[in-house]
This record gives sequence, structure tokens and C-alpha cells, in this order.
Amino acid sequence: MPMATTELKVIIFRILARQLLQASKAFFINGFPCKNPNSVVASDFKSSKLSHPGDTHNFLRSSLTLDMAADFPGLNTLGLSIARTDLEVDGLTVPHSHPRASEILFVSTGLLHFIINYGDEAAVIFSVLNSQNPGVAKIVDATFESDEEMIDKLARKMKSAAGMELEEYGIQNVSLTEFNHVHTQ
Repeated sequence: MPMATTELKVIIFRILARQLLQASKAFFINGFPCKNPNSVVASDFKSSKLSHPGDTHNFLRSSLTLDMAADFPGLNTLGLSIARTDLEVDGLTVPHSHPRASEILFVSTGLLHFIINYGDEAAVIFSVLNSQNPGVAKIVDATFESDEEMIDKLARKMKSAAGMELEEYGIQNVSLTEFNHVHTQ
């Protein structure tokens, strides 16, 4: 029976790693140093970075914590990044895309997306991106000057438009103070 592709890749990787390590030269894969197999420890494969809430005391009432191969050596060569997004009530992430990754919430590569917490308590979202360096292109930064008033107006319009869509389907959500304010006048 022929050898599986994954098994062959592992064998080739081990041979190359052994040859390079014997040459006493450090080598890099995807821009990060590949550890000597004799110095690999369990902590290379775990991270507590995502176990703590981020600081949501900001304009958008949200926080993003991203764990990539630079901070989490066990991710090197896996083509993954892991993210934690914390959202306060009415918190949001600005419209953005990831030019080099898809995000498992599920968001396709390069697809514009944003998140608003319409709930009545803080929310936490964990997502996985299929790239060691997914990148982010914030549409607001690319479209507008870094003007806090403009960003505030955009955030209100996004919440208002989403609220109108909820109302169209007969869904009421009292957590959105701006939704109530806009639609009761």
C-alpha cells in the first residue's frame, strides 16, 4: 500500500530537520525559528493568553487577543492563528477582512464582516484562522480619516440598520439603547 502524503511529509521534515541541526545552524520555517527537537517542551504547545478577558473599556467596547506562531511556538507550520474577541453589551468590531485567511465563525477569505453584541451581557467569541499571519484590513481605516466622530456615526448607523432589520422581522431587543432612541422619536 502506498505511503500516505502526510506520513511522507513528516519523514521528509524529520530528515531535513536532522540534517540542519547536525550542521549546527539555526533554521527557520515560515519566518520563525524551528526548535531543536531535543529542546521542545510542553509549554510550546499551550498558551494561557486567551484565557483572560481583554480590555473593553474603549470606544468600540470590544477587545481582540490574537495568538499566533510568534507567541505560541506550537502553531508554527500548522498554518493557524487563534483569536479571542470580547464584546460588552452593544460592543462591536469594525467591518474588516482577513486578506490571508478564512475565519471559523465562518468567514471566507477576504469577506467583509463585523460583529455586534445585541445581548444583555458581555460576550466572548473564540475563532480560528487558517493562517499563521492572517492580517486584517479595517474598512474604516481604509475609507475614512481617523476621525472619532465619523467612526461614532458609522457605529450608530450600523446598529440602527441592524435594529431596523430586527424590527422588520418582529424581533424586539431592548439592549440597544440607541435602537430605542432612534425608533421612539
